[in-house]
Amino acid sequence: ILQGACDCVFIENGQAVIVDYKSDKTNDEMQLLSRYSLQLKLYKSAMEKILDMPVKQCYIYSFYLGKTILI
Repeated sequence: ILQGACDCVFIENGQAVIVDYKSDKTNDEMQLLSRYSLQLKLYKSAMEKILDMPVKQCYIYSFYLGKTILI
């Protein structure tokens, strides 16, 4: 059993996009990807079932780096 909440989900051209905000103080994008990619994959699976539509992209938004990172 897992519990979580997507920070941001929006619909674009009939497909969902997920953005999860992170405040980790790191300059290492690979560290963020390795730390959070499973979480975003689980969000993707859940959102596809809940919304009954595909998720086309998942992103991490790093406040520290001030940028989005595609999963």
